Parts: sequence; C-alpha cells; structure tokens
Amino acid sequence: TVKSPRGVSYGTGGIGFRPALYNSSLLPAAPFIEYDHKPVTSATWPDQPMKIAGLEIDPNSVGRVNDYRKMPLLSSQFRDNAILQADMPLAIFGSAVVWPGYPPDYEGKAEIRFEFAGVQQVIPVTKDMQEWTITVPAMPASKEPKTLRVSFHIDGELIHERVCKNILIGDVWYVASPSVKNTAAFEIEKSDHPVRVMDRKAKRASAPQPARFSVSTSYDPNTRFSSLWEDATTDFASAIGHRLAKKSGRPTGIIHMTGDDVPLASWIRFEHLAHAPSLKSDYENLAQLQPGNEIYDSNVRRYIGAWKSYWKDFIPQMIATRAVPNGEPWGTFPQLAGEVTSKASETHNVCASSFIPGSFKGIIFLPAPASVARDQGASFAAEMSALANGFIADFGGKVTFLHTIPGKQLAPQITAPASIKGDHRSIEISNWADQHQRLLDTIGPAER
Repeated sequence: TVKSPRGVSYGTGGIGFRPALYNSSLLPAAPFIEYDHKPVTSATWPDQPMKIAGLEIDPNSVGRVNDYRKMPLLSSQFRDNAILQADMPLAIFGSAVVWPGYPPDYEGKAEIRFEFAGVQQVIPVTKDMQEWTITVPAMPASKEPKTLRVSFHIDGELIHERVCKNILIGDVWYVASPSVKNTAAFEIEKSDHPVRVMDRKAKRASAPQPARFSVSTSYDPNTRFSSLWEDATTDFASAIGHRLAKKSGRPTGIIHMTGDDVPLASWIRFEHLAHAPSLKSDYENLAQLQPGNEIYDSNVRRYIGAWKSYWKDFIPQMIATRAVPNGEPWGTFPQLAGEVTSKASETHNVCASSFIPGSFKGIIFLPAPASVARDQGASFAAEMSALANGFIADFGGKVTFLHTIPGKQLAPQITAPASIKGDHRSIEISNWADQHQRLLDTIGPAER
C-alpha cells in the first residue's frame, strides 16, 4: 500500500473488450493518469523518455528498435544452423509488420533488405503488405556454411535485423507424429554427414487460428519455447535423419512436429478440408471466418444486415422501453463470427502453418489412434488423401510422402488412400506403439 500517493494510473496497460464493466465501478471507459490533482497528457508529461525516480533506464530498452525486437521478420525454419532444401527453388519468407494481422504503426518509407547465397534484394513495404517472400534459385547440396541476413528499415534507419549463420544445403524432411515416450528404443548409427533436427518446444500443439511465423506463442526467437535447429541426438527424429543421410550422402534436416492424439482433420489445412466428404461440415463451419469463399461472403452480408437492424430497430426499442430488448445483456453487439465448433485444422495451425510455402524433400506422417476412432477407419482414405495432397502442394509440389496406415486389427473398416498424387507409400501397422519403429525399418536399417 502506498502511504502518500501523489497520483493514480488507470487502464494504461489496456482496457478490456467490454468497458461497461468498468463503468459499473463508476470509472471511465478510457485510460487516464492523474498526478498532483492534475490530468497527465502527452503534452504535459515532462520527460521523454519517461523517468522513474531511483531507476536508470537503459536507452536500448525504449524506442522503435525495442518495440520491434520481436518482429517475426523470418519464419520458423530460418534460423542459425538451418538445413535448407537443395536442387529446388527455395522460398524464404517472413512478416512485413511487427504484429502479424495488424496494420503497420509507423509513418515513413519502409523496406526489407535481403541477402543470401549471392542474392541481394530490396523489398519496398507497402501499407497493406503483411508478408514478404523471396524465391532463391536452386542450389546444390553443400556442407559449406552460408549466412542469411534480413533487415527491416524505416526511412533508412535499421529497425530490426535477423542474421542466421551456419546454414547448410541438403535434404529437408517434415515429420509429423504423435509424441514418442520411449526414445531409447531407437537404434541409431550416426552418418558421416551433418544431421540437424528442429522440434516443437512450445507447450501448445494446436490453436484456433494459424500461427503464421512461429510455432510458439511468442515471436521472440530467443525464448526457451522457440523451435531451433540442433544437432541430432538419440530420439526418433534423429534416427530418421541419420538413416536418410546415409542413403543420400547429404546434410539432412528433420523438422519434427509432434501433436496430440487427434483426428486427421486437425492436421489438414483449412483450404484442403473441402476435398474430404467426411469433413465437409468442418469446412463449412470454419469457412465463416476465412475470407475468400462464398460462406464467408454470406456471413459478412448477414453481419452487415445485423448492424443495420441494430441501429434501425434495436436502439430505438431500447430508448423507448428503457430496457435492453429480448433480454440481451447490456453491451451485446452483432458479431461477424457464427458459432465455430469445429476443431479441424487446429494442429496444422501451430505445427505446419509457419513452414508454408516450403521446400522439402519429403514428408512423413504418422497418424494417432483418434484418426480412426470415429468410424473405425471408413473415412481414412479420403481424409489421408486430402491431408497428403495438401501437404504436397504446400511443400513444393514434388515431394515424397510416406505414412503409416492401421491394419484391420486396429481399424476394422479401414480404407486405403488411392488418390494421393506423386511419389508416396503406405506402411501398414498392427500396433500403434510400434509404428515409429515400422517407419524406421521402411527407411532402412541402422547400419553398423
């Protein structure tokens, strides 16, 4: 408790979405600072930057550079020690704004400067621009370290920079699987070629909206929950990496994203849900909030009509009766969203969204028991085909796709995918606990 306060700061850390809650406490629905019985405004605040008695503020902790320190200028894959795909054009991308999904908060001319593998480019940043992408020409596999440098400038001033060192060019595989509890079970014989792994370190494995540039909730690349490239160890992803490296003779990178025990729909990107008849209702439910489709357009028309009715009918009735119509709670407004109940795409939103568009050698997918729990596998073929073709399209087009499929002892009504495009292979399993080892055996033995 402050014994002799000289002022009060209210709401300066943010005001809630329903400020009427504050009004019920007889406080205004706007932030304010009162000091020595006088209101404090930007015009009357005496110090720029702010001074605090007894505290010396680090000049680097304030200002625009500090404000932009978490800007996801590069997406998840592009970090120190990365292995990037050889022999195909390489898409490198990131955010053009400090907070994705929101408009820029600056005045002036902004640009992104890019430098990698002999490619130098300056990208003007327009006010309506959310992302940037540069496609680098195909490069041969190489153990020679490369450096990626990307910087964001406003009126020529360096605001934020990402420098990724020790990047190698080789084969990159995306591996999606349920979590592995017994990592000691995998036999590993190290290859003579670099093998690096990027795991999901974030606690979350799913989210209602795409996590566009980061697997973790924070865009800060230096938190303990951020995914990073590390040398292979003794886990499942490392075992895959070393076996593939032995076969290819190249540096090998494994992006290993583990999910919960969820249906296939959770791993399918929203746009691809429409390709599986059993997931039509999920697609239509989620489409209400995704621009670019007729369901969303219809929802917007409904939303506009609701606001017109709100001002034409709702407000006049409330004034006339001095009560909120229809027993609605005070502060209720028309909403764009309908009732979204589907959990489809939620694992994809976290574990795959920040790697698209991607350049990969192959994809390995291990389903969880929930993938066949609803109908004993009757819809497995259509849903796995939608999942596989979606990943293939998003990860470069010419990608090898390997997946396990439960046998009839696990799913009596199982159906086998017959419409996966390109190079693919199904590996039948008879035990969920053994599917990781079955996958490894298919890739090849751990040579001694």
